[in-house]
Amino acid sequence: MPIPRTLAALAIAFALPASAELTPADLAAVQRDEQKAADAVAKQHGNKQPSEMTDEERAAVIHEQQAAVQGVLEKHGVDAKEYARRMATLDLDERKQVEQATRALEEKEKAEAAAKACKDAQGEECPAEPEISRGLGDEDPVVVDEDPDEPMVENLAADADPAAAVTEGEPAPAPPVKGKPAKHASKRGKRR
Repeated sequence: MPIPRTLAALAIAFALPASAELTPADLAAVQRDEQKAADAVAKQHGNKQPSEMTDEERAAVIHEQQAAVQGVLEKHGVDAKEYARRMATLDLDERKQVEQATRALEEKEKAEAAAKACKDAQGEECPAEPEISRGLGDEDPVVVDEDPDEPMVENLAADADPAAAVTEGEPAPAPPVKGKPAKHASKRGKRR
């Protein structure tokens, strides 16, 4: 009777939970598609609140949403129980990864929609991204400082007036102020 035990052990080994295979990116894709399916069903029914529907309409919407979600899970090849278990047991880092993947999917979809709209409007392909130039050209390139802690000193006054040039180590003298001389602190508060 060792053969049935071996077969049972192999069956258990191959029936490991599929949640180990579900990456945060996969979870984000399933979530995004579930949301789209639920929104499509709600749109078919006029985006009504459940309180605005009759009991029959509410039941129909619920059944349609469940069927749509099941279709999404089948499309991604995910078991509903394993998906729910994996979503419930995500740790904080994995939740952040799922959120980042969801945002990346949304941005990708927006970019694709914008490219499609641009292509439809112009009838040809739109430029992918504008060219970004660094600096104003060869005459005035952007220079990255070697040491970010050291302040960059540019002497603009040296071109106009050599006497007004400030050396790097000395602070600039304050310009003279015309008008009344500064008042000294009064001694009224020190009477005894």
